[in-house]
Amino acid sequence: MTPPPPTWITHKPGDPMPCEGNTKVFVKLSNGMETKSPMKAKQWLWDICSAGSVVGWRYAETTIFHSN
Repeated sequence: MTPPPPTWITHKPGDPMPCEGNTKVFVKLSNGMETKSPMKAKQWLWDICSAGSVVGWRYAETTIFHSN
């Protein structure tokens, strides 16, 4: 059985960065490009509208919290 494809969170170009700057993310750009390697969110221009604007993103790392 293969896992489902990753779910992208929609981002409206021009809106502020939706997570902490040091969070590692994958991004999808308006020109159709998707990153293959995770990068820190602060490396992308979230609040700029251009040909390569961020239109989708997802966390590269997940953290599971256990309560005792």
